[in-house]
Order: sequence, then C-alpha cells, then structure tokens
Amino acid sequence: MQESFKEMIKELKVFFAPETMYFNQDLQFVKTRMVVTEEKLAPLLAILDKFYKAPFKPAGEKPAREMGDLEVVQALNGVRKEQTLYLNTNDPEYVYFAAIWPWQSDPTQASLFLGLHFGGFLTPVRKALMENVKKDLEAVV
Repeated sequence: MQESFKEMIKELKVFFAPETMYFNQDLQFVKTRMVVTEEKLAPLLAILDKFYKAPFKPAGEKPAREMGDLEVVQALNGVRKEQTLYLNTNDPEYVYFAAIWPWQSDPTQASLFLGLHFGGFLTPVRKALMENVKKDLEAVV
C-alpha cells in the first residue's frame, strides 16, 4: 500500500508549488495540506480516483450520521455536504485518506489533505510506518 501511496504523491507533485503545502503530525495522524485551484481539480480527482477507486463521501452528498464516529473524520474535524472524502481502509489498523475541503471564502480554491491515520496506540511498527509516510509527504515539498 505504501508504494502505491508514494506513486500517487509523485503524480500529485507536478500540480503543486511548494509554498502551497503545509505539514502536520501528531501521535495518530500525519497529513499534508495543499491548496488546489479550480483548474487543477479535474486532474486531481483523476489521480485520487486511481488510488482510492471512488470517494467514500462525494461532494454534494450529505454525510451519513455514523460517519462522525470514524476516528479519521473526527481528526479532520468532521465532513460537510460540499466536501469530498476518500478513504483506503485495506488494513484495519490504519487509513490512508484524501480530503478536499472547498473554501467558503473563495469557492475557486480548496484545501487537499493527504495522509495516514491510526486508531489506538502508537506502536513501534506504526511509528516506523508513520515516519515513512512523513518522508513521502515531505518529498513532495
């Protein structure tokens, strides 16, 4: 899974200037944020669809109530109707995610969040995986 995530990151790299990226990490969550302009949205969605297959929660659909119980959704501070959420949950211990959050102040822009979320405690194996994902994300900058 990590190799295909790396490939997706490499494909995304051509779309984003380094000054549009931000990085955050805590004990269960590693993510990067990129600013997406309207003209880059269609190519971005094509890349995300290739990795994630389809959105878990497409834009325009009201989120299901139980979606709020997911740890990754809580870590992203919830999901709204206009937002898109992709999840790859092939492993029960962690979730690769991509989230597209349109800006309310400027509808021609959105934030793209990419990363990895763990449930439970940070074990040495999880910490090593998180460090590898962090390196993959930082390589985009």
